[in-house]
Amino acid sequence: MAIPKEEIIQSTLKLVHQHGWDKVSVRMISKEIGYSTIKIYSDFGSKEQLLFEIQKKGFAKLRQEYQAAIAQSDSPELKLERLALVHVRFALNEPTYYELMFSWKFINCKSEAAHVKQKTGMVIFDVVKELGVAEPRIAFMQFFSMLYGYVELSKELLDQKGPSVESTIEKFVHNFIHGIQ
Repeated sequence: MAIPKEEIIQSTLKLVHQHGWDKVSVRMISKEIGYSTIKIYSDFGSKEQLLFEIQKKGFAKLRQEYQAAIAQSDSPELKLERLALVHVRFALNEPTYYELMFSWKFINCKSEAAHVKQKTGMVIFDVVKELGVAEPRIAFMQFFSMLYGYVELSKELLDQKGPSVESTIEKFVHNFIHGIQ
């Protein structure tokens, strides 16, 4: 019975969560799944290609969550708020995916992974354009860079008493929108 690629990806994510990408080897993955390294090389070609497959899967998953969030409203302001909340929830709920997708170490997606990443970002860009700002590209980059900060702040807020992560992010997004309009 052949092991599906999805199982290899999930086993890799588990190992990366425990040890970090740099310390996980193809040999370690093959031991985890109970197959030889040949299986991984035949399915993915290399450890780097496995990373790109994980990134593609993560970006596709995040894009789907983005689209579901914006489908609930016609207001670009509300859409942007929901996109921020979805992004932060994804980062908190899927920390290994998030790190492999957005860490500076792994930011240089190649080929198909870069295309999926760009399609994911376009969901946010299109909503920013709906706001009618003079320079949507600049506003998109500002918003997206703020999302990184929201993620880090949210990790801190989870351990503290006070306003919830979601209400804090809603206020951040509200202030951002009014600052760019």
